[in-house]
Amino acid sequence: MKIKTIITLALAAGAFVASSAAQTVTPNPIDSYASDPVWQKRFVGSYGFLSGREPRVTAEEQELVQSLQIYIPNDLSQAISLLEISLTLESSPALYYVLGNLHFQNGNQGQAESYYIRAIRDFPDFLRVYKNLGLLTFKQERYDEALKYISKSLELGDNDARTYLMLGYCLSVKERYLSAEGAYRTAIMYEPMNKDTKMLLAQTLLMQSKYREASNLFAELILDDPNDGTLWFHQANAHMGLGEMDRAASNFEIVRRMGKATADSLFLLGDIYINKQMLSLALDIYLKAIDLNPNGKPNNSVRAAESLTNYGAYKEATALINKINRVYSGRLDDRNELKMLTMIAQIAIATGKGDEAAAALEKIIDRDPLNGRAIITLADYYGREDQIEKAILLYERAEELDGEIRTRAYVRHGQMMVRQKRWEEAVDLLRTAQNIEHQDNVKEFLEQVEKVARASGAAI
Repeated sequence: MKIKTIITLALAAGAFVASSAAQTVTPNPIDSYASDPVWQKRFVGSYGFLSGREPRVTAEEQELVQSLQIYIPNDLSQAISLLEISLTLESSPALYYVLGNLHFQNGNQGQAESYYIRAIRDFPDFLRVYKNLGLLTFKQERYDEALKYISKSLELGDNDARTYLMLGYCLSVKERYLSAEGAYRTAIMYEPMNKDTKMLLAQTLLMQSKYREASNLFAELILDDPNDGTLWFHQANAHMGLGEMDRAASNFEIVRRMGKATADSLFLLGDIYINKQMLSLALDIYLKAIDLNPNGKPNNSVRAAESLTNYGAYKEATALINKINRVYSGRLDDRNELKMLTMIAQIAIATGKGDEAAAALEKIIDRDPLNGRAIITLADYYGREDQIEKAILLYERAEELDGEIRTRAYVRHGQMMVRQKRWEEAVDLLRTAQNIEHQDNVKEFLEQVEKVARASGAAI
């Protein structure tokens, strides 16, 4: 497997990338604030009024709100009842804000939202209402609305670290990573010791391929909390992005020895060991990954077996395939089952059991006519058996498919033409492969073939 492929896998298994950003942005910053006594006191204390910047409040209304303090926070329902029966059509929007806060703190988020909206209907520049609407919709994961309310709060002069943190989170969910980075940096300026903000900033840097900055920030977080395996894991992703595979492997090994490895981190470590040609160690790591999560999905395990097979590590691939068949017996979907059968046939061909494997591959292709791996494997077999026309037909069939299979088919087809000394066809096929996806190893091979072709008088 190429390093480029492994980097993609690393990011996919990390906290952000995975899949949609909305599912992988962690940690949710509200979780830490909700248990923060300083923030709780600030929120509870927000039943007062700010003269000059908020709606006017009469002396009677101020007295009413003051009288409610004896019920906060122990009898919020009573405070809500007293305030609701006191409201009139002429009441200040500030009272609707207070009532919204009481409902919010009492867990009645729908009623809180309706009172907040009533407050800004009558006083459109009510900063604290927008701020609390942002918080409320954020808690409900209504990120589009939260972004609207939070942005308005900041426009009106909010400069709270929490608000910028939520802004960054919403932007990350929407995959607007550069803007999210700016929001997180501002949050850190106001609250420089917040670990969650730094974590989210580092993950956002990863998503922008700013691997060096991300690695340095994770290093800072690790200094503060060296026992947090998540930090070591994410820094490993940054190392992989930088091509620092040895450092990434060290990080994954630290996580493993801490007893905090996940199946994902072990599969990534195994990928690195394949790149380092440490095949038996890669196998050992893959087997441990399966043991760590035997009830999980088999996709990573099947992919790991493909990596070993493609590398030509047939002994190790066979051991892993046997493990997969034992652990996931009856749980492989058709796609993975066909991949497994194709790998078994590929290994059989490579180890001298070609006739038996070819028959199996024919059955696989009949069952799945678009199985590019099986088509190429069977074409390779016929090519080695000097059944060239059969091989060409299969390669051409695979060349009509999409993605990596198409490129591989052109390369394998070109290699067979080289063995047949059909230089012009070989050069055309290899050049086509390079035009689809540039690969350094194919480039070097093509240059050698071109030299031989010219020396033989071929018109290339």
